[in-house]
Amino acid sequence: MKGLIYGNYSGNYYNESVAIHSESVQMNLTMFVLRTKNGSVTVKVDDCHVFQLSPIGVLFDNNKKEDSVTLHRLLVQDGSYLLQSLVCSRTSAVIDERINMRLAQLRSQLHLSEAANSNLLGGIFKSKRRRQQSITSAAASIVKNSKLSKAGNLLLDHSINEGPVVKENFLEVGCSAEVYAKGAGETPFGPVNITFPASTNSSKMLQVLVTDFVPNSMMYQSHKLGLFNTRVDPSTPQIGSMMQTTCGIGSGTLFCLGDILPTLKHYYPDSGIAMIFSSRRPPVVIFRSGNKGRFLFTYGIHRRSFLAVDGRLSLLAIDAHGVEKRVGEVDIVIEATFKAKVVRSFIRSKIALEKVQFISLSTDVLDQEELDDASFLCREVMQRMVNDILKDGIPIPLHPLFKIRNLQIMPLNRAYMISTDFELNADMVKQMTAAHRRAAAA
Repeated sequence: MKGLIYGNYSGNYYNESVAIHSESVQMNLTMFVLRTKNGSVTVKVDDCHVFQLSPIGVLFDNNKKEDSVTLHRLLVQDGSYLLQSLVCSRTSAVIDERINMRLAQLRSQLHLSEAANSNLLGGIFKSKRRRQQSITSAAASIVKNSKLSKAGNLLLDHSINEGPVVKENFLEVGCSAEVYAKGAGETPFGPVNITFPASTNSSKMLQVLVTDFVPNSMMYQSHKLGLFNTRVDPSTPQIGSMMQTTCGIGSGTLFCLGDILPTLKHYYPDSGIAMIFSSRRPPVVIFRSGNKGRFLFTYGIHRRSFLAVDGRLSLLAIDAHGVEKRVGEVDIVIEATFKAKVVRSFIRSKIALEKVQFISLSTDVLDQEELDDASFLCREVMQRMVNDILKDGIPIPLHPLFKIRNLQIMPLNRAYMISTDFELNADMVKQMTAAHRRAAAA
């Protein structure tokens, strides 16, 4: 370490540039990790000791040998104390002036607009490995015609609300992880109490418990904002040609709604059809342990399901002049199970639709038997469509400070546990400690 000794030292006056060095030292640092009022983290140095493990060397940048001999003896004698003072003071300065300053600047809320617009969904839909391009394009079109563009109003609150607490060799921190909308009020339910399992593999550097409160709070707020409300009609790209009661051989369409709902075709021939979906209760996600995570995504009232969400599909007939007429309504019930696994930095899922049921609320135009047949067809098409979307995986959002290695995911009751090792981005660490500035100056 280089420095300037200026002033009285052990009864003598010095003005010397000195470099003190040792090939091996040990630093023991005790720190508190604290939670601030705004839910961020701050680090406070409690104790710092530096132990000399090899002899101390002293180099001078002058030619005054008679002064240097005395000063050399004094510096070697007090070397351990000086090293400790210099190293600990600089360490405290880096933590207080660099790391804590940057930690205080980190936002505790994250907008979800990227996931709703281009980066996440766009990356999924644009994958070059799609086998069913037409199905994927139809799914992308439905998403585009929904109100997911409003997802920019949703924020993920990842502020700290528990801890930090040191347990054995772990630092445990609890985060809110609630998705909310500004001005919409809090989510009326909270997460379940859950702890890390006793059989946790403690060799992993980072372990995260993600409860199903995270997706459920997002579902609740999305429902309140009407993000699930969707309209599909003859003008919808990719699938608009199917939104007709009559389709001839020359229309270029293999089938249309009139083929699977002949009663609707009988009452409203040569008409376009618009479908308007609206949710009445939020979809619900439940994580389960075992071979399958349990995912209940239910629209409509279903007796056997202890989790129910009420949603409705309204059908409108469109005549040649563009005049719309409401012709019927349908409740929809969907139940599904899924498996999830991690491949590199992607979560890959496969969904099995256990039940798709359409319940007619207009028996004259929307025949229940025809809807039963349609639900069987839709079940196969929807399952293929969703799995085609998910097969390339959903990227795991990572802070650029971390590079994960050997990531694993394990389903638990009401949570998923993510375990991983990681490497730190050396350039970002240098930025946090200002080491890059010293290197540039040198």
